[in-house]
Amino acid sequence: MRDRGSAPLMVVGVVAILLGFMLSLAVADVAVQKARATAAADLAALAAVSEGCGAAQLIAAAHEIALESCSLEGVDVRVVVSQRFMGIIQRLTGHGKDRFTATAVAGPADIS
Repeated sequence: MRDRGSAPLMVVGVVAILLGFMLSLAVADVAVQKARATAAADLAALAAVSEGCGAAQLIAAAHEIALESCSLEGVDVRVVVSQRFMGIIQRLTGHGKDRFTATAVAGPADIS
């Protein structure tokens, strides 16, 4: 008795596993890039509170992220940064989100 036709089934299984792995890498890449933009926005907002928007620009540049705006709203500072993103899906298909934007607000601590 010979097992015939099991090789194509194995190939399909291996390809499915590899595609699943590639998809999980793409999703992880998006999550990391979004978290990176959010962290840079937070740091830039904190720097702007103490040193002004020039410091926010330096922080954003150090993280290779563009400072879109830095504005004073009362005693708080609002910072908006954006980061260009070219992930696996965008490279393969040419479609998808190509920029992440993050906003952060920082101000003096409320000690009441």
